[in-house]
Amino acid sequence: MTAPAPARTAHPHGYTLPLSPSGNSAMVTPPPWHFSGDVIMADYRVDPEAAARFLPPELTLGPDPGAAAAIFAEWQWCSDDGAELADPGRCRFAEFLILIACEYRGRPLARCPYAWVDEPVPLVRGWIQGMPKQFGQVHQIRPAQVGRAGPRLAPGGRFDAALSVGVARKDKGRFYREVL
Repeated sequence: MTAPAPARTAHPHGYTLPLSPSGNSAMVTPPPWHFSGDVIMADYRVDPEAAARFLPPELTLGPDPGAAAAIFAEWQWCSDDGAELADPGRCRFAEFLILIACEYRGRPLARCPYAWVDEPVPLVRGWIQGMPKQFGQVHQIRPAQVGRAGPRLAPGGRFDAALSVGVARKDKGRFYREVL
């Protein structure tokens, strides 16, 4: 005679796949999520007609047609309990966003037609939030308080950033194509 199968005490659950009885296998933890980071933002102008082509019908360009921004950011994030901070490889990521200034029923917004991240958790979290995230390598200069290997957060400080996407050339063991 065979032993009876153990009783199931929990159904698979979690905020995202993969689901498990404890829910701890979920790739993305439940919100709220908290972010701290370094951001380089460049405001620029685009042709208003070109910008309008990236807006769904319910959005308009608003009072400043053609206003846009390119944002490079290095983030550290955590859920309410802060558990992710115990694993720095999991809670850090970099991203690059393109934003177009717009309005919805008179309220100012920014529409994000393109976004790149360098880690899978923020990629999936972005999809959950409706962001058009895709993979890329995001690099930016960090401010320095000591030494000469970084700019100061002061007038005259120069902050540079780059996004690499795709496969085109080999550099330091990685293949990529510079797109910005």
